[in-house]
Amino acid sequence: MTSTVRSIELPEEVVLSETMPSIEPTQLRFLLRKLSLRRGQTVVVIGCPEFNALRNLADCVGDIGKVLVLLTDEQLQARHGLSSQLQQLCTEYGQIIFGKLGPSAELQQADAMIIMSDRLTPPYEPLLDQAWRRLVSGGRIMLVLPEGEAHTDKLYQLIEVACRLGFVSRYRRCCNKHTAWVGVKYSNKG
Repeated sequence: MTSTVRSIELPEEVVLSETMPSIEPTQLRFLLRKLSLRRGQTVVVIGCPEFNALRNLADCVGDIGKVLVLLTDEQLQARHGLSSQLQQLCTEYGQIIFGKLGPSAELQQADAMIIMSDRLTPPYEPLLDQAWRRLVSGGRIMLVLPEGEAHTDKLYQLIEVACRLGFVSRYRRCCNKHTAWVGVKYSNKG
């Protein structure tokens, strides 16, 4: 019997704490493999993933890649309160960078984007439009919701909006193990 695959999403009350639950490495790799990450790529994470997910993302993109975690002001303040484990993570993986969610003068083109459920609130169009603009052609987007079939309707609404923008579905799963969708950006040639 196979073990349960859980979402890479944190429990709602936890924001990058040092005592986060850990997902089994095989389960996490299963979800991240759907993004088809390669060395040297840039991944933008919007929201709060757990440390294990950040480690795996950093390993996927390698030393020449970049994992940009965009957080709200409140989440950034909470992050500054963390000491040992977060500092060790940032020291060990120099490619993990924390930034503020919002407009930026920096070019933030990405090969892949992961949007955690704490940022998936209606209306969905502005966030998914921002993802469309940041992703390169052929870029992948993963929308992650808390585990459980209760989030199925929300995921289908997100998929509908994403498909209207031009994303094509690559992977969709709604069950008591995990709720996630991966889409690919295909730009018109012309």
